[in-house]
Amino acid sequence: MEKIELELDRLTFERAKTLAIVNQSTLSELISHVIEHLAEVQEKNDPLMGLYADGPEIVDEIVAEAMEKRGCTGTDELIRKVST
Repeated sequence: MEKIELELDRLTFERAKTLAIVNQSTLSELISHVIEHLAEVQEKNDPLMGLYADGPEIVDEIVAEAMEKRGCTGTDELIRKVST
């Protein structure tokens, strides 16, 4: 776990304390929760990943084709190439 020091204006600090109390958490837990939530939102809004979010089989096909073009015929061969 890392220790950080934050500088917040008074209003933001008071809001954070209030939110922590309402959510029955510490300020550290609140900040962690907010970061996790923002990361989830970012993943959902990522324009590139969003293109394929509903089609994992399309991504599998793209990867398989890329592997084939690079001369890989299977997962074992790919693992050997990566580990050498």
